[in-house]
Parts: sequence; structure tokens; C-alpha cells
Amino acid sequence: MLLLYGLGSGSVMPSLLNVALRGWPGHLADGAAGVYSTFQQVASVLGVTVIGGVFFSLWHPGQAASYVHAFRYGLGLDIGCLLVAALLLYVKK
Repeated sequence: MLLLYGLGSGSVMPSLLNVALRGWPGHLADGAAGVYSTFQQVASVLGVTVIGGVFFSLWHPGQAASYVHAFRYGLGLDIGCLLVAALLLYVKK
């Protein structure tokens, strides 16, 4: 499952950068890249916060079964977000 996530993330991130910066004129590319980088960092923080919150709300320390349950939900949410991003990138308008 983690291999699937890694492959999906690795294929989406370069395409996302390309799509986000495609329409900017050359003289504005440095500012656009800075805004993109800032947005990417904020989105990463929010993703860790939300998915970590789901994980820790479902996990009860000392109970192995609850760890597996929380991990499955967290990973499923993570992969779901990645699929939504992939669909938004690859769907023709």
C-alpha cells in the first residue's frame, strides 16, 4: 500500500508543478514559483495536521488493533487526497 502511495505521489507532484506554472510569462516565473512553493508547504502542513488528527483520534496507546485501524484510516485518507489531486490534474477541461 505504501508503495502504491509513493508511486502515485511521485507521478503527481512533477505534473502539479508543470500545470501550476504553465501559463505564467517568463518575467513573472520567479514570483509564481515562490507562491507555488509557499502553497505547497502550507498544504503539506495542513495534510499532516488533518491526517495526523484522524490517526491519533482513532489510536488508543497500548492496543495494537486500534493502531492498525488508525493506520488504515489515515493511509486511506492520504491516498484518497492523492487520487483527488491526480483527477484534478489529468481531467481535461
